[in-house]
Amino acid sequence: MIFAMRCLANKLLQYENERVNMNYIKNIKNIKNIKNINLAVVLMANWIVDIIIGCILMFGLGKIDEKYLISTLVVDLVFMIVVYIFEYIKKNDRYDIWIKGFIVAKNIYLVFYYMEHFCGSSKNINPLDVRFWFNGLIYVAIMVFIFAIFYRLPATVITFNVFTFILLIVNLFLVDERGLPFFSADLFSIGTAMEVAGNYTFKEWPQYLCIFIWFLTSTVTTIYVLKMQTKTKPEKTKFNVLIRLACLGFVFGVLTLFLKTNIMVDSGIETYFWKHTKNGVVLNLMMDIKYSKLEIPEGYDVEELEKIANKYKGTEGDGKTPNIVVIMSESYADLSVIGDFETNVEIMPFINSMKENTIKGKMFTSVYGGSTADSEYEFFTGDSMISYPNGAVPYQTYLKGTKFMSSLVRNIQKAGYTTISFHPNEASNWNRTSIYQALGFNKSLWIDDVKNPEFLRNYVTDECDFNMIIDEFENKKADNPLFYFNITMQNHGGYLVKGYENTVEITSGSGKYPKAEQFMSVARETDKQVERLISYFENYEEPTVVVFFGDHQPKIDSNFIEDMLGGSMDNLGIEELQKLYQTPYFVWANYDIEEKEDYDISLNYLSTLLCKTAGLPTSAYQEYLAELSEKFPIINGNGVVDAEGNYYTKMDALEKFDELITYESFIYNHMYDKKGYISSFFEK
Repeated sequence: MIFAMRCLANKLLQYENERVNMNYIKNIKNIKNIKNINLAVVLMANWIVDIIIGCILMFGLGKIDEKYLISTLVVDLVFMIVVYIFEYIKKNDRYDIWIKGFIVAKNIYLVFYYMEHFCGSSKNINPLDVRFWFNGLIYVAIMVFIFAIFYRLPATVITFNVFTFILLIVNLFLVDERGLPFFSADLFSIGTAMEVAGNYTFKEWPQYLCIFIWFLTSTVTTIYVLKMQTKTKPEKTKFNVLIRLACLGFVFGVLTLFLKTNIMVDSGIETYFWKHTKNGVVLNLMMDIKYSKLEIPEGYDVEELEKIANKYKGTEGDGKTPNIVVIMSESYADLSVIGDFETNVEIMPFINSMKENTIKGKMFTSVYGGSTADSEYEFFTGDSMISYPNGAVPYQTYLKGTKFMSSLVRNIQKAGYTTISFHPNEASNWNRTSIYQALGFNKSLWIDDVKNPEFLRNYVTDECDFNMIIDEFENKKADNPLFYFNITMQNHGGYLVKGYENTVEITSGSGKYPKAEQFMSVARETDKQVERLISYFENYEEPTVVVFFGDHQPKIDSNFIEDMLGGSMDNLGIEELQKLYQTPYFVWANYDIEEKEDYDISLNYLSTLLCKTAGLPTSAYQEYLAELSEKFPIINGNGVVDAEGNYYTKMDALEKFDELITYESFIYNHMYDKKGYISSFFEK
């Protein structure tokens, strides 16, 4: 009996265990089914959001085309299906690595696609192009580097997506406002950018919002899938340390590949710094970093430079010391150099009419839409930006902390001049406080020195600005020559400021160009104030020379430029490109000087032209520049135009002409070779 009862009890226990196990297995299957359903819902919701946002961008905002939208949605869907299939058939944790790999790859690919399309690169790079794979490799390296820091995929994905989203928005804004992408040197200009950001209109905010939603949904979906997988808490084991070291080794290898080898050039990739859409955002940035270091010029030899320098002698001038006023007019330009168009009123009637005692023409600058400090640098030093990496701002990078700079200012002081600078904005912009001390100004005036300033579109007016000049000359001592350097602010971008009524309207063509019209409206006011200032000095009792030039062209409507040039800005040759780097200039005197019209030069020669016109002493370096200008009247950051009118890119010119290599060596010696500095050549 007892044996029978034991057998029955064992049978009942076995049955109960089997029932519990079956329920457990059933519960596990139910949980898996629920997870699969939830995953399907999340993936489908992500895809639907992509469709909605894509349609808004295509039909509502016109920011993407049908081909791009369809290809993006197809690739997105394929990745999602693969992830779901692996999750559905998953039998053990070994499947997790494949699921994680596919969802992270999907995230990287879509971020890559978003970045390149919205920045205009997707039409130039494709999977059959090496630039596509180079960009992809850089994106992977960024992701791997972040993973080496956090060692958690969710945190890595979030950080990667936030970083790339910020980079995308910054690039979109900079391209829209200045026509150039983000450069590494821009990190040193954040303070200056913040000072003037208030006048820029974020008119593309609907596009930015759509991109943000796209990034957000991709991030949330990726994190959700990663969280579904087996949760393993990272342990501080030797294996994990090796994984991190391997990740850092991979990143180091990628950096070495791009920065220390010639793989980009050997692959036929050109340095399209102004055509950032040719190479892709991150590859272009990598090229910028590679070439951003100021290298010692090839064949640099101080002894050889001294031999060349000894061939030139400075001059003592004609003994005259006329007052000198130099006005660098913010963003002032004659847009007709880009192409022909008609307006309801003339933009610069007075400046166009100047002939008597006037030298004038087109000034070739090295910057477009910004980086005013580079134009200052070229004027003061006679050095050209051709020797610097694209996007460089010497004031903020290479010359930071410099206590002494051989310059026009110091040389002119030795002729008995008092030197004053005035800029109606913050002194801290572009590191000007310390730079102007290094240049040698006796006194510098800023916005805080302006009593009762008047503003136009939130910037000090040229009328108010020029009143400061007139006041200084009204109160100056007789027979004490004055050098007055002025940077205006009135015409600064942006050019969609609400509440300002444009006075200029483009009457030709069918396009809409609101930025161009607002710019020309304020530039027209500058012409009026220039006429008033010249009228004042015409009656001034002391001999005076006035120099006026625009620091760079404004960044206006892209469609205006393309309509004027008759083609896309992405496909500009060097001659067409240089049309965007021309501004008006004139040298005028209230006494007799030799007159010249259509006398086109680059900005690095302007201070030499000023000294020779005013009869001032010149340094041996200025005599060298005067001779160089006879063969190369135009040298700027983009390239060279020779005396026969032939255009050369920067790279081609430096390879073709030994004279430019010598010029580069002099520039390096002038500013950076403290031991081998040839003072007798640069200083008067």
